Amino acid sequence: MSDSLHVYQPDSAQLVDARKAKRSLWLHVKHAKNTVGRLYWYNNPKYTEPLDPVDKKICLGKTLSANLRSYSADTAFVDTLWVGRDTLRTMEIKFTFTQPKLEYDTVSVTALEMSRGFVYKPANVILKECTDTIVDIKKTNSCTRRVQVHVRLAEGNAYVGASRGNSCKIIQNGQLFIYVDDRKYNVLGQEIK
Repeated sequence: MSDSLHVYQPDSAQLVDARKAKRSLWLHVKHAKNTVGRLYWYNNPKYTEPLDPVDKKICLGKTLSANLRSYSADTAFVDTLWVGRDTLRTMEIKFTFTQPKLEYDTVSVTALEMSRGFVYKPANVILKECTDTIVDIKKTNSCTRRVQVHVRLAEGNAYVGASRGNSCKIIQNGQLFIYVDDRKYNVLGQEIK
């Protein structure tokens, strides 16, 4: 594709298999509306000396760019670029995105907050159980933070367990209460206002 820096090379094994089986192959090319490009097919293009390889490491959450393309996940490949009409050049690219170190945070919530689902604002996630949860905090082109959030009920409440994501059992002043959504019940199933 002459209007692009990058070259598409079909899988050579697929070409050989198709030839042996006397099958046709089709290449479907899509482009942006109102954009016209040119396609050239070369059976035996020439190659110049490869460019120096690129091998970079960066934290997860950021992006790395090479040859006008951006990457945000581990990748390793050989990029093929135009030099001239029938001449190509290769470049090995390897990008590694390192995983974040685990951080720890403890939050105390009220029984009412827990029954509705507590919003852990740094990651903008809703937590519905008093337990440990690992969340990723992401910001545009910044290193991702990974936090193990320990959710506990505020002082005076003892957490017993939850049978559903939006329910919570607590012991408050020596009495057992069950919160379902934003309603409070005693052990006999009577709603407490």
